[in-house]
Amino acid sequence: MKNKVLFSIIMISFALFVLIGSIMLIGNLGGLFGTERTSGVVSSYNAGSVTLIRRSAGYELQEGILLNEDDQVKTVTDSFAQLKVYSSSLIALDENSVLSINDFDNESVSLEMNAGTTFFHISFGNEANQIIILYDDVIVTFATDAVLSVEVVEGTQTLGVYSGSVNVLYENKTYEILEKESFTILQDEDGNSSFLLSVMEPSRLSGFLINHLLKEEEVCFSKEELTVILEKREAETLAVKQEQEAHEAEVLAQGGTVAVIAAGNTQKPQESEDEPAEEVHVCTIQIRCDTILDNLDKLTADKEQYVPDNGIILETSKVEFLEGESVYDVLKRVCTYSGIHLSYDWTVEYGGYYIEGINHLYEFDCGVVRVGCIKSMAGIQITGVRIIS
Repeated sequence: MKNKVLFSIIMISFALFVLIGSIMLIGNLGGLFGTERTSGVVSSYNAGSVTLIRRSAGYELQEGILLNEDDQVKTVTDSFAQLKVYSSSLIALDENSVLSINDFDNESVSLEMNAGTTFFHISFGNEANQIIILYDDVIVTFATDAVLSVEVVEGTQTLGVYSGSVNVLYENKTYEILEKESFTILQDEDGNSSFLLSVMEPSRLSGFLINHLLKEEEVCFSKEELTVILEKREAETLAVKQEQEAHEAEVLAQGGTVAVIAAGNTQKPQESEDEPAEEVHVCTIQIRCDTILDNLDKLTADKEQYVPDNGIILETSKVEFLEGESVYDVLKRVCTYSGIHLSYDWTVEYGGYYIEGINHLYEFDCGVVRVGCIKSMAGIQITGVRIIS
């Protein structure tokens, strides 16, 4: 009998512990504990997987959460987040973006762009709150309402102003950036920085920014020209996709699958009885991510499982290819043949396929590495294709 009573007491205590822990967790995420703020940065809309990092722990960001100092919002591929600041200003994070809340009180907020692309609609309304945006040693402040964007990637950081004006403090000098102007910081291979002030061209804006600008009432670009740009890109993407599919079908018709020869066993395309097969060439390819091994502390949580112990995703392999095929064609075929995950998308900006991720390692998972004509992310290196016979 005593054992049953003791067991019941233990179970009730455990249940109370779980209940109290749950309340504390919900209160922590909701901003109920440790803060006297009644307004500030609040999550208003999410799509896909959006993470709130608070006190070194990651949570799925829910709508309506009041953010605290040192909180960080992170989006991944195919995810987006929207925040409200003091109920009147809007922040929208594109995929693969990171935004930190630095300092906060009831009168001012300091936001830091760590990576990716973020769209800002700063509107003070009847409030006299101060909003500061930081990125790459740049401090952005506002004297009036403004619509702007900040893009942070390795080697280049760009601020664009679409309505109003902003003040930029950079290297102890203040610059006023007006509507339709962009302020870009460039870094050379030695790490030296310089800036460029220029007039923006709408054709160079990403689809994410264009779609948000189309929702604005008054910006420096008309809705008509922005819509034309989107329609043109959609037509170009469709045309390229159809051309690529036709090219792949032609390659298959000329001799079947062109395979990887990792073990040295050549698999020649079958020759047609009616016409000779196209000449087959051979190249080598290797996929590595060994730079990640020296930066595991920067790697996104749960991504370690995709990093081989020796950092080699694909050993040096011989690959057959036909005349007219590109490095992208070879890479795609190698990954398909070897069962290696590959994520890619066609981009108008680069005029080719953009490699977003390999082996489940994506952009900004552990930095950015550019190799040759392939822009490879997350520390992944793809050796240049070398003809050997």
